[in-house]
Amino acid sequence: FVRVRGDARPLAETGRKQLQPLMAGSSDVTVRAMREIVDPALRSCRMGATMFLLFGILALTLAAIGLYSVIASHVAPRTHELGLRIALGAHARDVLRMILGEGLRFGLAGIAIGVAIALAAGHWVQPLLYGESARDPLVFVAVAAVLVIAAIAASAIPALRAVHVDPSTALRTE
Repeated sequence: FVRVRGDARPLAETGRKQLQPLMAGSSDVTVRAMREIVDPALRSCRMGATMFLLFGILALTLAAIGLYSVIASHVAPRTHELGLRIALGAHARDVLRMILGEGLRFGLAGIAIGVAIALAAGHWVQPLLYGESARDPLVFVAVAAVLVIAAIAASAIPALRAVHVDPSTALRTE
């Protein structure tokens, strides 16, 4: 084994010529980069990690769309109420905070259920993780933070729509 800095391919022929006289019983010395030897063995691991990543992104997207749908369907029939609140002097930030709070409560409930399931299923996932724990607190905190951000983003669209409701239009609809 020879360690070099940078790309080993330009040095391969030089290394082969220097090693050839040292290898008495061999007719020819073959020099290959370690990457060429290890990559085929790691290909399935990389494919699995890529699939986990893609399914995770898909799950996050579906969760955000689902939360958006729930909040939007919850806010739509309340147009009259929200318009009345704004007409009576409620600040837009208060209405925004109220709707974002509802979305965040849904998101936090989902995170709590997901953490409980992940902790319970950790022993089945552990063999798939090389050198990592299935109960790594840093990973749980990072994932929870991403999910909270997704919940806020999914709730922000219906909340911003509710804030921009014209009070006079909202009052005339009922």
